[in-house]
Amino acid sequence: MRILVDSCLPSRLAKALTDRGHDALHVDQIGADPGDEVILEFALRERRVIVTQDKDFGALAVQAAGGASGIIRIKRVPNRLLLSLIVNALNRHQSDLLAGAILTVEAGRLRIRRLPRL
Repeated sequence: MRILVDSCLPSRLAKALTDRGHDALHVDQIGADPGDEVILEFALRERRVIVTQDKDFGALAVQAAGGASGIIRIKRVPNRLLLSLIVNALNRHQSDLLAGAILTVEAGRLRIRRLPRL
């Protein structure tokens, strides 16, 4: 799966996802953090799922005319569980993410918000 890891998460997370067979980039690899709107546009254009802790991406995705290519929002997850929870969400909810859903991942809980397709 194609992934864009937001700047609020460590760059080593993108490497760890790449090591597990995903095409993962960290925002730092595409230049200085350009802001959420530009990151969302880049992810949509590149068909990359955004992995972030930033709750603003969900609101932006709802407002965006083109929708989103999927968002995984991490909420209160200990670092030791971060990678395994993200990989689990990617594996179990790939079709939802490709359809533009927003997954909120917490330790012991996962919520899915499916956005209407335009």
